[in-house]
Amino acid sequence: MILISFTHLGLFRLPLEMMVILGVIILLILVAIGVSFFIAADHQTKIYEELEYENCELSNEQAEQIRQAKRNFSKPYTNMIITATVLCILSAVPLLLFLFSAESFSLKC
Repeated sequence: MILISFTHLGLFRLPLEMMVILGVIILLILVAIGVSFFIAADHQTKIYEELEYENCELSNEQAEQIRQAKRNFSKPYTNMIITATVLCILSAVPLLLFLFSAESFSLKC
């Protein structure tokens, strides 16, 4: 909306369609950043949740090995989830950039 207003006020010399495409690209980038923060925050809260098990007996050594394995895998797993989600959100950006460049190219011709 701000970019469209700037176009109407004459602050930018780009056509309205290009400003809309640019606005959507910026919106997608901001959504991707926000979602990555939510995923990271969710990961931080899940670290402290206790797992519920049926009645089973583990030695202290086995329980510590399991906790250590969970700690070692937790950060890479969260990073993979964040990366996958951000890439899914940003997957529309190349299409929008193509439309932006095509619109820009058609103005020059």
